[in-house]
Amino acid sequence: MTYEDKLTVCRMRLNGSNISSIAEELGCSYQTICNFLKKLPRVDRQIRSHPNRSNKKLMAVCADYLAGASIGSLAKTYRMSEPEVLEIFSYIAEKKPIAIRNSQYPALTDWMNLNGYTVQSFAVLLDIPASKLSRIINGRTHLRYETAMQIKDITGLPLRKIYHHVLNPKQEGKEAPQVSLEPPKKQQKEAVV
Repeated sequence: MTYEDKLTVCRMRLNGSNISSIAEELGCSYQTICNFLKKLPRVDRQIRSHPNRSNKKLMAVCADYLAGASIGSLAKTYRMSEPEVLEIFSYIAEKKPIAIRNSQYPALTDWMNLNGYTVQSFAVLLDIPASKLSRIINGRTHLRYETAMQIKDITGLPLRKIYHHVLNPKQEGKEAPQVSLEPPKKQQKEAVV
């Protein structure tokens, strides 16, 4: 990538463009943009709001950094603290989470969307593979009680709310009968004579 391409990536990210649209505009691969963004300095936490500076000043910081200036010299030149400079690059590099739709567990996915979690980042908290969490959310795998308890502990959502759509499915405009949260009792088989 050229210096001008890198500046274009910074400008477009500050304007809210996603990685795919940047790659399309520059005529390069998605992975090339991701590799560039991974190399930017950043802080370890998520930066959700646009940095509190004009885009012109932010672009000047980016241009100087790409020309070889250090974080410390940028902080002095632009009268900012080093963490503020790092937050600019963190905002540019941060991958914006995609809203999760068509969920079997809408209370959970609404909580994830509101708190900025992706399936991958939330799966890390649960210590399960992201593919398994995706299958659970899409209704292809059952949400086990142990996993539901972990979700409850992390999110603060009650079990009844997590399992609401599973326990109370709508059928042709009518609500199905309520299902108990209690595990089913063991059924005794009748003796065959």
